Amino acid sequence: MKRLALLLTLAASTPALAQSEWFARVGNESGGEIVLLTTRGECPEKFLRAFATDTAGRIVWGCWMLSSTHVHVVYENGWERAYQQQGWTINPSYQTQQPQQKQRDRTL
Repeated sequence: MKRLALLLTLAASTPALAQSEWFARVGNESGGEIVLLTTRGECPEKFLRAFATDTAGRIVWGCWMLSSTHVHVVYENGWERAYQQQGWTINPSYQTQQPQQKQRDRTL
């Protein structure tokens, strides 16, 4: 959790990365993916933008935040979901300098 908070702080304070860049992504049950972005957009305080896609190319926008154990997403269509932090792919731009680890299937 502390590592993720540090990564988010760095992302928000780095002008080059403050554009709508993806922070983490994971596959979803619809055959698409959930993408967490680094920008706030129209989200409430403490939330950042997110979206989910499906195999038909539909997109549902939402806002995300972290708790100690889950990624919480409130979608604009009214859905609210809590996802486990395991299994997300973190954008290499936000990886910390640590010994070699797998890029996929890491905990946020």
